[in-house]
This record gives sequence, structure tokens and C-alpha cells, in this order.
Amino acid sequence: QQSKKPIQAIKSTPMDGTQMGSQCWVPNGRSYCAPEFIIAGAMKCGTTSMFTYLLAHPDVLPLRSYELDPRNVGPVVAEKEVRFFTDPNWSVLAKEYGQEGAVNRYLDLFEEIPPPGAKVTEVEHRDNMNKITGEGSPMYICQPGVAKRIYDVLPKSKIIVMLRNPVDR
Repeated sequence: QQSKKPIQAIKSTPMDGTQMGSQCWVPNGRSYCAPEFIIAGAMKCGTTSMFTYLLAHPDVLPLRSYELDPRNVGPVVAEKEVRFFTDPNWSVLAKEYGQEGAVNRYLDLFEEIPPPGAKVTEVEHRDNMNKITGEGSPMYICQPGVAKRIYDVLPKSKIIVMLRNPVDR
């Protein structure tokens, strides 16, 4: 039995975009707002509960797809955990599609939210005006380099960190 060759971690580079209003950052090459928030935290500290509470608000939209890349990377876990910025997912996708292509696959998981002032013709997109979306992946807190990747790709997104006393766990 052959052992798997370890995946070489691929570094991220800062991506450009435009701030459109207080809660919409549009990455270059895209016409819709990027995710507004990411929930990170230790396991069993309430990330799923926080994500569920946020989704209960009518202006927060869930993921629209649960498949990041059917060939190489597993599906989104528990309808919230994309785990895009962790290895091996990040490095596999960045190697396969380049950073921009990998990021576009990631952004395609989220509802299309038009930026403020956009002329919207499709009813679905009109319904998404002034809303936000995001994800929750507890594993983001466990791996070196994830925070920089998130900042490079989504520099305006808010990061919600959930912690708990490990003794209470």
C-alpha cells in the first residue's frame, strides 16, 4: 500500500475589489457582494447555533450550493462548513484552478446579492437586495495560515470567533 504524498500548501495573495455601501464588498471580476461574515471557533462551542440564529433573520441568506468541487474536495459539511480556507481544500483547489478560479468556486456557493444601487432585472436577485450571507467553519481556528487567506480573499468580511472553556467541554 502506497502512502499518499503530502499536499504542498499554497499561499494566498491579496485580491482586489470594491466596497459598495456599508455591507457589500464586490471582488474584482464579480458582480455580486462577497460573504459578509465567517464564523470560526473551537469544536462544540456554538458555531452551529450562531449560524442558525443568524439564518433566522430575514436578511441573512444561507448557502445556495453544497458542492465546492465534486472531483477533488468533499461537500460542504452540516450546511454551513465550507472549509475552503483550510488545507488540503485550499491548496488542492488553488493548484487545480489557480487562486482566482478557486475563489470563484467558493463564491459560487453563496446567494447572489446585488450591490446597493445595482439595476436588477431578475426577481430572485431583487429579493436579495440589502441582504447578507456567510458561512461557519469551526476548523478555520485550528490551522495556521487560514486567517491570512480569509483576509486576502475577503478583506471586508467580519469574522465571528466562538470560544468556550475547554474544561467545561
